Amino acid sequence: MAVTAVHQFAQCITCHVWSPDQSMVALCPNNNEVHIYRLVEDKWEKVYVLQKHDQVISGIDWSARSNRIVTASHDRNSYVWNLEGSEWVPTLVILRLNRAALCVQWSPKENKFAVGSGAKTVCICYYEQENNWWVSKLIRKRHDSSVTSVSWHPNNILLATTSTDGKCRVFSTFIKGVDAKDANKGTSSDWKFGELIVQLDLSSSWTFGVKWSPSGNTLAYVGHNSMIYFVDDVGPSPLAQNVVFRDLPLRDVLFVSEKTVIGVGFDCNPMVFAADERGIWSFVRYLGERKAVSSGSRYGSQFSEAFGKFYGQSKHGVTNDTIETSRTRGAVHENCINCIMPLGDRGTSIRRFSTSGLDGRIVLWNLENEQDLLGLVPLDAPKSHDSQLFFAILKFPSSSIWILFGYCIICTLYTDCAWKMKMLSTLQTPRSLSRLSFIPSNVFTSHTFASQTFISRASLTDQSVTTIVAPPQSQILSIRHSLLSRHVTAADLARSYLTRLRLSEPQLRSFLHLPDDDAVLAQARHLDAKISAGEELGPLAGVLVAVKDNICTADMPSTAGSRILEGYRPPFDATAVKRVKELGGIVVGKTNLDEFGMGSTTEASAFQVTANPWDVSRVPGGSSGGSAAAVSARQCVVSLGSDTGGSVRQPASFCGVVGLKPTYGRVSRFGLMAYASSLDAIGCFGSSVADTGILLHSIAGHDRFDATSSKQDVSNFLSHFVPVSSLESKPLKGLRVGLIRETIDNGVDAGVISAIRAAALHFEELGCSVNEVSLPSFSLGLPAYYILAVSESSSNLSRYDGIRYGNQVHADELDSLYGGSRAKGFGSEVKMRILMGTYALSAGYYDAYYKRAQQVRTIIRNSFKEALNQNDILISPAAPSAAYKIGEKKNDPLAMYAGDIMTVNVNLAGLPALVLPCGFVEGGPAGLPVGLQLIGAAFDEEQLLRVGHIFEQTLENCRFVPPIVADDIVY
Repeated sequence: MAVTAVHQFAQCITCHVWSPDQSMVALCPNNNEVHIYRLVEDKWEKVYVLQKHDQVISGIDWSARSNRIVTASHDRNSYVWNLEGSEWVPTLVILRLNRAALCVQWSPKENKFAVGSGAKTVCICYYEQENNWWVSKLIRKRHDSSVTSVSWHPNNILLATTSTDGKCRVFSTFIKGVDAKDANKGTSSDWKFGELIVQLDLSSSWTFGVKWSPSGNTLAYVGHNSMIYFVDDVGPSPLAQNVVFRDLPLRDVLFVSEKTVIGVGFDCNPMVFAADERGIWSFVRYLGERKAVSSGSRYGSQFSEAFGKFYGQSKHGVTNDTIETSRTRGAVHENCINCIMPLGDRGTSIRRFSTSGLDGRIVLWNLENEQDLLGLVPLDAPKSHDSQLFFAILKFPSSSIWILFGYCIICTLYTDCAWKMKMLSTLQTPRSLSRLSFIPSNVFTSHTFASQTFISRASLTDQSVTTIVAPPQSQILSIRHSLLSRHVTAADLARSYLTRLRLSEPQLRSFLHLPDDDAVLAQARHLDAKISAGEELGPLAGVLVAVKDNICTADMPSTAGSRILEGYRPPFDATAVKRVKELGGIVVGKTNLDEFGMGSTTEASAFQVTANPWDVSRVPGGSSGGSAAAVSARQCVVSLGSDTGGSVRQPASFCGVVGLKPTYGRVSRFGLMAYASSLDAIGCFGSSVADTGILLHSIAGHDRFDATSSKQDVSNFLSHFVPVSSLESKPLKGLRVGLIRETIDNGVDAGVISAIRAAALHFEELGCSVNEVSLPSFSLGLPAYYILAVSESSSNLSRYDGIRYGNQVHADELDSLYGGSRAKGFGSEVKMRILMGTYALSAGYYDAYYKRAQQVRTIIRNSFKEALNQNDILISPAAPSAAYKIGEKKNDPLAMYAGDIMTVNVNLAGLPALVLPCGFVEGGPAGLPVGLQLIGAAFDEEQLLRVGHIFEQTLENCRFVPPIVADDIVY
């Protein structure tokens, strides 16, 4: 029993299948293509790419005798591919579906294939010789939800299906003229097409991966509740067993013999199940290497630790600080295994098989000796009698099934109480999506954290000349210099930041998801190894980067701050995240936000409210409040956020950090969960203009996965980040600065106006000419923005229906499922904006609201263009006030919306804007920062960064470090 080979083909594999002679493998890399590889001299070479589908391919099968490939896709179509000469020629199969096709499989005789779909329908497709085309015959109104898997019985007639309604069903697919009629009475050919033979109501959750045994006498499938089901005597009175295991759910199974099954799934390690001489099934062992001791959470079921692992296991969900991180999971795969396929002769016994998963790997396995396999003692399971207590033999009407099942569970808990109490004692409180216990603030006065040395900085309130320490020009550049000069290792630096993060996080609650510390340190040690080997480092090497939780990350959940996506883990990294990682950045966690970016405080997050580092009783702004707070509190070096109407710039102002919204199209939106697609932009946070500019330079540029991504060249911003000592006395001489008159009127706090006017005077000291400029359309921006944004959100958020991903509410009718899932999953702010958007787009109001708002948007864009023809940059406050108290505006949404007046116009015009702190107003323990907004021409971020850097470096007697940061990390 061994892994014979591990091959990395892609970032993610949706499904794979082998050619009849196993010389080629076809796989789908989570897109609309099929890649076919051939083994040439011990190396896999891509020989074909099948391109015909418009959306992600969800199923693929390769017939063993006729050498045909069939594919199914979310575009609701299927193709049969025939190899003609050196090309694969597709033939379209019209499925007549109104939902995505989800799975496909050839029948044993290869004269039919079955397609399961999200339309609660199964398509049985066969070739009609007379008309020379493929015909689809539908099994309708038998499923209550999406069909997740199909499996053919060896007799070529019976078809088993699983569904997200929790049921497994067996149908007859007999088609006259296609299938031969059996002369014997009472055989499967006597059943009519679509006739339901049996419906198994064994699972309370989604079911997957149905398979028949080689003889067809046993049926196996899995549930999302960490159970596997075995059914004998499939018919009106089946004999069923279910085995509960203490691990993450499975996704697929394979019979390697009549009495042995391999299961694969979220735990990344194949599991072996076998039946004894009495026919009783039980868990035998893990097929891979030894696994770590399982860990649970208070969410765990009383009879399964699997749900605890979902919430508590750091490498497979959200972080749990109490998990023993020194022990690895010990699996060959690094992410969910979603496909298992046999290799070699598909007889009564299989010795070789392959697995593929979301890590992009295909692993080949060889079962050298089945007796040795079954003879091994399970590594992490209780003793044999324990596992046998976890099944129920069911041969009763469905109404009695749950009574007996519940009785078996109660008996198990009672008869094995000591072992159960030991298991329950390991349950831990989940690390994210909850508020941690409060740590007294005096811990921040210590000068050593976990044996890490720090240098104390002067208090923010102490502004005497002798105690002012000039801020470093760039933390990123300082880190790079220290790493290359070997003054500090990347691991030590990461450990210092993680220590600070862990200490300050209970007060701030900046993060929704934090990876395991060992995972972060492993990346840092990898960088140290590259330095020791003399390899070239990327510009973000060793830099800890936080990412807003509406930006997709494959190795951490991405929830957009919403219950409807709770626990959702994307199969890919957003382009911005991918570029950060490629350049050496280390993603330290996912930050809190208002749900789907709809808010200005983070109070609209479904999970927690983030506090402002300057005063924990105040909001950090939003919707990127977590990203801004993390940078302000020095929990990370830089962070990524998103800006639809000011969601980067307003939090930057409230938290006293630098925030940059780039020109629309400058940074790819691929992987950003859409709020309003024509307004959304991924932005950057840093504690200095230089850091923010370096991060932007790292993620900017054209991306073929984003049709709105610009091909405009990205300038080298780094040349402008020079020390203040090298600047001239009037470094900005000749620069024309326009102060927008409408932003310093009676609706803005007096302290904010005072700080902005002081900033204007500072620009004059630097050699600029500053004049007030009027934008008459400025006041129209807010109503136009909210009409356009909510209209687009109404459309964008329609994809969250509880079917394709996200939490699902069980319902008998499809409309009830949609409505229930959305009602339970979305928060009140999101629901309100969806309703507003739907209203604005309705037939009677489209012209009156949406179309008119588009006209106003054009007027605003032209106003900015004219103003920027007369000025090099425009300036304004970033917000009409400093940070306000948590809860102060929660019940007054109009007042909160009015706070966006300074920022929304820039999004409507698609322009870049930079916010940097310029002063303080009274409030909090050490004053509250005020942000200055610099607005530039399209794709002229270089000018904004140059001006912002000089302004920042020459601003005297202002240190924008909150009181919560008592010490600085030594580089």
